[in-house]
Amino acid sequence: MTMLKQLIREFWLPFLVATVWTAYNVQWGTPPERGWSFSAIINLLGPTFFLAAWAVGQWFRVRKQQRVEQDLGNIETKLQRMLDDLDKKTTNLVNTAVGGDSFCFLWALPDNRTDVASNLLVEQRGQHPLRGVEVTLVDLGRLRVQAMAGPVPPDAQGEQFKIGDMPHGSARHIPQPLDCSNQTSVSVNAFFNAMNGSWKQYLRLQKAGGRWHRALSVVRDDKVIFEMVDEGYPRQADGSVQF
Repeated sequence: MTMLKQLIREFWLPFLVATVWTAYNVQWGTPPERGWSFSAIINLLGPTFFLAAWAVGQWFRVRKQQRVEQDLGNIETKLQRMLDDLDKKTTNLVNTAVGGDSFCFLWALPDNRTDVASNLLVEQRGQHPLRGVEVTLVDLGRLRVQAMAGPVPPDAQGEQFKIGDMPHGSARHIPQPLDCSNQTSVSVNAFFNAMNGSWKQYLRLQKAGGRWHRALSVVRDDKVIFEMVDEGYPRQADGSVQF
């Protein structure tokens, strides 16, 4: 029945066109030499029907081809959307496992009365958690003092701390007092390592107007990815901060 319906659907119009054309010729057209016999009518009806059927068949073929191309285009679009979504989820899964482009930074602000920052704070920034964070702190002022007293031993060039995993928006304290007494400036460089790579940070503290101010810059792959400068921190003539 399905095939019969399809045949009727495709051939009713050619049959109608052939019948109308044949009836027109029989009624008003020039008859053949032997008149309009049954064979003459069939000889006119047959070619007309097949010509009309060919034209209608071409129309069905083109429409079907357009429909197939449209369906293939929709399938390709859906498949590309699925691949993009899968790639995004895979990337997010990997970034969640290793940290993605997240980072953390060190900051401290000494007490204006005692000139001592009791604890250094490491704060996480970024969408994904950090795994296996380690930091090496280098107090440039202490190095200069030790260098003036004599050669600096290798183990005195930095203090290492294991921070561990840092969830999104978390912070960890480093039990390392930062003594700023009898000083007006402090310079500390921090070198971070985690599963998502390494980066470095410059922490600068300046005392101006009886108060401590901080400036910090985080650099990854020679690009500044984060910077924080207190409003009262001394700047150069061009408004920039020297790290």
